[in-house]
Amino acid sequence: MFFMKIEHSLLLSMVAFFLISCFTDSKVDYLADGYYSNIYEADSLYIEKEYEKSYEIFDKVFSKFDPIDMDVYNEVSTYVKLKIILGKDLKYKEYTDLTSIYGYPDIFLKKDSVLNIYYNRVKNKFDKEIPVLKKAYTSSLNMDLRNKILRMKVEDQRFRGNGGGNWDKQNKIDSINTQELINIFDTYGFPSKKMIGSSLVDGQHASISTLLLHTDDSIKEHYFIPKILDYVRKGKANPRLVGYMYDRLFLSTVNEQYYGTYITSKPMNASLKEINERRASIGLSNLGHDDWRNSILYPDFDEY
Repeated sequence: MFFMKIEHSLLLSMVAFFLISCFTDSKVDYLADGYYSNIYEADSLYIEKEYEKSYEIFDKVFSKFDPIDMDVYNEVSTYVKLKIILGKDLKYKEYTDLTSIYGYPDIFLKKDSVLNIYYNRVKNKFDKEIPVLKKAYTSSLNMDLRNKILRMKVEDQRFRGNGGGNWDKQNKIDSINTQELINIFDTYGFPSKKMIGSSLVDGQHASISTLLLHTDDSIKEHYFIPKILDYVRKGKANPRLVGYMYDRLFLSTVNEQYYGTYITSKPMNASLKEINERRASIGLSNLGHDDWRNSILYPDFDEY
């Protein structure tokens, strides 16, 4: 049970502290050095068909950072598409890396309206190498850890929902899962998509986001939030996780959000400018950006 009411000033000071102090063991800082903000800008320019400007940003970012290939944005495949659209020098390995390193299924490379342009040039060679490329990807993953997390997610829902469950038992499971997450962090670091793969591996989501939300509030505040903010700075974790956890704490204590990561009618006690500054401080895009993005990319959906 959360033992203290979280005040805005406290959380803001916590963010400031970790932005300054917790990232000391890497040559680049994905947050302070602008990886996330630049990816959002380049992605927006791509959507707006400002291809040359988009490419210039991606090219500059990837010359400094190892690509993350974040969920939703999929910046690596967008970069490859830009090379095809603009007639840039696309190396064959850059194309096959989409499968062997980032796990894109070969059917995606064949069917995507841009990627298939290059596929048609190399399909004889590529089709022969597909089994090897797929094996290279799966071999790079920690499948034991992936399966462990999938089992933890099953337990996470064991007594939750269904019109109310056995909360004594569920709370015990949540406590066990919390300790398991700490052990995973201590042993492996953050279980990123590069480490355990995405849903493209087997159709199952191995993300630990739900598990994190079901940890004890005090542990969430004092261990997981600063720890994952550190992983965000290292390019290992998605900034959304930090936002989700903070907002979960705010909603349970002061009945409002701090970063606006949840779809809710509850008002936020801040100006849009301040909210966007908060979001940028942990690597999130501007409030409403994803709705704008989805409205263009997926116009047939009524709600976002």
